[in-house]
Amino acid sequence: MKRIAIGIVLALLVCRTSEVAAKELAWQGTLAVELEPLDPIHFRGSGVATVNGSGSGLQLTRLRVAGGIAGSTTIPVTDPDLTATLASIRVSPQLGTGTLSPFWPIEPWPDPQLVENVLPVGGAIRLCSFDPGCSSAQILPLTLNDGRTGIGAGGLIPVGGFGNLRVSIAADPWTVYTAALTVDTLFGGTAVRFATGWLHGPSSFSTSVARVGGALQLVTPVEIRADTGLYLPGFSKLTIVFTPEPSHPVLLGSGLLALVGLGNLHARRTHGRPRRLRAPTRPPRSGSG
Repeated sequence: MKRIAIGIVLALLVCRTSEVAAKELAWQGTLAVELEPLDPIHFRGSGVATVNGSGSGLQLTRLRVAGGIAGSTTIPVTDPDLTATLASIRVSPQLGTGTLSPFWPIEPWPDPQLVENVLPVGGAIRLCSFDPGCSSAQILPLTLNDGRTGIGAGGLIPVGGFGNLRVSIAADPWTVYTAALTVDTLFGGTAVRFATGWLHGPSSFSTSVARVGGALQLVTPVEIRADTGLYLPGFSKLTIVFTPEPSHPVLLGSGLLALVGLGNLHARRTHGRPRRLRAPTRPPRSGSG
């Protein structure tokens, strides 16, 4: 039994070492599109990310993601200020490939935290003016120039449409801390909206994000305008949680099975055959109760 206990500890240490030194981590995530005054839209997916390049360590410094989230959702427009020009919106994003770094050291706000900050979100938004089913729509691409302009990259995308209609979509690059967006108010003024990203390790410390159980949220402001008066400001948020790779439980399970076999072999050599566990017998009950 002592050998089996030692073997279990070694198997756990192997899995632990593989987790810490891994260059790639599996992840599950959510891409949220939040445009006022519409309800938030969420898309979920998963993939494998390259963490910290070819290095190792628990502190996240560099993250490379290659797709993993895509989908399409149509939501009806019920706000009275929008229904005159908009029946519904169809959002069809597709997370692209990009690298984000550095996450450390922490830069003071509002200095940009990420120098490498392009992780484009491809796809399109369809503004459906007449039919809630979106059979006729103004199509806004979410990125242009091979992902170098648009959501997740920054810049302005102007789009021509029906007649003289002009629409634009503007965004900033991703940040892992605070993103600010200046929005128009009803009385001709402006106000500032904020969205906050974060880094969170499995033990609540931001210095241990690059391991299974670590998580982060990236944010970027988004703004859609049309010369009809349509105005949709808001944010896009990408949340990533690093999850155990399939090889980890398989490795642990295989190691435990091997150790059980080793224990049986040791029992055969010692006693001629493995011992069978028997249910403990109860002592006789005293008294008549």
